[in-house]
Amino acid sequence: MYAMLGNIQFNVIPVEGLDKTSGVNYVQCDTVSGKPALQFTGSKLDKINIQLKFHADFCTPSDEIKKLNDAMNKGQSMPLVFANGDYWGSFVIEDTQERLIQTAPDGTIMAAEFSIALLEGSLTEIEKEQQQQNARKQAMLNTNSAVVVNTLPVTTLPNTATPFDIVRMAVNGIY
Repeated sequence: MYAMLGNIQFNVIPVEGLDKTSGVNYVQCDTVSGKPALQFTGSKLDKINIQLKFHADFCTPSDEIKKLNDAMNKGQSMPLVFANGDYWGSFVIEDTQERLIQTAPDGTIMAAEFSIALLEGSLTEIEKEQQQQNARKQAMLNTNSAVVVNTLPVTTLPNTATPFDIVRMAVNGIY
């Protein structure tokens, strides 16, 4: 498993590409004289584009395509979690694009390229926290590979830490 979007696992040949776009919004305010002033109004929703390859050796491409298109048509926000436990947020599928690469003589899809455009979903902070915890647990349960999850608290090193200090902290279980 590479990643999960909601309960949809990406069991794919290595991902062909993943692009993430983040940004902020500004409003132009006209002034009596001179150039307009800019006012920061907050962050834009993140956008992620993922290019996948489905192949019959790893999955049933037509089933995977159907799952993603069905999820898009439901319009529900779903957590995006990678097999290593990284939670990237909650997203809706905004667009999909498929390209058949290989089919059997009867038309069965053997290999396909599939792109999904994800748009960050809006959740309350409590919903985000709950979804993040549940998604990480689900990803850990569904992964076929051994994934080590660090459950120790994260320690911030002082700017003055030397390599010797880091080794000493590691030996003492602090870092």
